[in-house]
Amino acid sequence: GPVKSAVLPPAKDGIRSRVIRDFVKKVADVVKPKGVKLSLDIFGVASTGQQEDIEALGQEIGIMSVDADAISPMVYPSHYDAGFYGFKDPANHPEIIGIGTKAAVEKLRRAGNKTTVVRSWLQAFSWRTSAYGPKYVADEIKHAEATGTGWLLWDPGCTYGAAWAGIPKL
Repeated sequence: GPVKSAVLPPAKDGIRSRVIRDFVKKVADVVKPKGVKLSLDIFGVASTGQQEDIEALGQEIGIMSVDADAISPMVYPSHYDAGFYGFKDPANHPEIIGIGTKAAVEKLRRAGNKTTVVRSWLQAFSWRTSAYGPKYVADEIKHAEATGTGWLLWDPGCTYGAAWAGIPKL
């Protein structure tokens, strides 16, 4: 149904995040005994945003990730507004992947969570950036791996040619 008809818990004091945590626990109780790993995709702002943004979303990493094996923040550079971390045009800065990934890792650490891994989503599309191409993807990978984490690629158009070309050869 329409979002405007949704009834949400209050956006304060981590209440929404606890509701998500409780739901994740219910899912974990079903899938983990079967050996299924549980990963949560979260908005990039959950890593890098202000507390009021995080509470409005209900995606407070330290609260909601307790029963998750991995979290995957969508820290696509194109999704940040001008001025983010002082960048005039954040979409042209693949190092934002490292900023968001490091912030997510730190939030897990502060929460005492030593088991959930961060596996950030990388931008594999050219939206809002003139810098996109194999080097851009390679730079995103470098910044994600600098934090000791994994990564995933996403392109809404499913055209991964530049992304494949940017993945370092083993």
